[in-house]
Amino acid sequence: MIKEQIKKITLTWEDYPLLMWSPKLGIMIIALDNGDYLKGAICYTETDNFVVGIYDEKWDKSEFTPFLGEITLKNDL
Repeated sequence: MIKEQIKKITLTWEDYPLLMWSPKLGIMIIALDNGDYLKGAICYTETDNFVVGIYDEKWDKSEFTPFLGEITLKNDL
């Protein structure tokens, strides 16, 4: 038997704060709207070009899409 579950999530720019992913930059930020830009901090990176925690108020919106997956943050002690 095949079991299928489809979750459709519709997000708008008014749903902030959002986790936003940039495949071009290889980073994920937790973001708030800032007019033509996003403002927020990096919470995940796949590259050495960025460091987790960097905050900026002028992330280019066109480089990001809403992240619809799940991410877990925790201290590794």
